Amino acid sequence: MAATGVAGVGYQAHDPQGNEKPEATLNDLVASVKATGAIGVVGVLANGPRSAPPSFPQ
Repeated sequence: MAATGVAGVGYQAHDPQGNEKPEATLNDLVASVKATGAIGVVGVLANGPRSAPPSFPQ
């Protein structure tokens, strides 16, 4: 397990079959950093135009 991690990508993450999985980067980062570690997130990128209300994957 890592002590720290930084997420720098996400909205273009995909599974081996090529299906887009925007949550994959953060889910994998959380799973690989120990509970007492730290996670840094560079930014949050939402789908759609900036005027649209945010709709984040569950």
